[in-house]
Amino acid sequence: MTGLGTTDCAISDSCQCQINTAKTTIASDANKCTAYNNELSCLRTAQAAGCDGTTKKSAVATATDTARADLQTAECPAPTATCQCEINAAKGDAASTTTYCTVLSTLKTCLSAITTGTEAGCTSITQEALVTDTEAKTTTAKCGSAADHVTFAITSLVVSVLVHLFL
Repeated sequence: MTGLGTTDCAISDSCQCQINTAKTTIASDANKCTAYNNELSCLRTAQAAGCDGTTKKSAVATATDTARADLQTAECPAPTATCQCEINAAKGDAASTTTYCTVLSTLKTCLSAITTGTEAGCTSITQEALVTDTEAKTTTAKCGSAADHVTFAITSLVVSVLVHLFL
């Protein structure tokens, strides 16, 4: 057994999201909805291919979102605005650092347009917590320059002001 390193059997982040869903007890549409919501939330900042190693995480997320949308509305209500931001990010192409940073930037912009910090996303994580998490992941991924962060802050402020003007 030579040549096997510790990363040879590593599970990708997207695959881990799929595994978590597969391990969930699915006795009803409500259980399926919760499992799909958890998977979509997990995939929002995932980068790698799914468990088969070839399907992009964006395709995994699209399939999960479609399955979620096919459930009865009574058992699986329409996503909140915060959850929709997560779904959009989950469906984003994050195969390279550049595209991953674009997904994170788009997610931050989407979340920042929501004025209710306590609104839950696809899981019980609030909009406010998702903004903080996304910012941390942006920093960890070394996305953009200081100028990009200033531009984001100004854009977020402008979007927030415009939302308040039109509400």
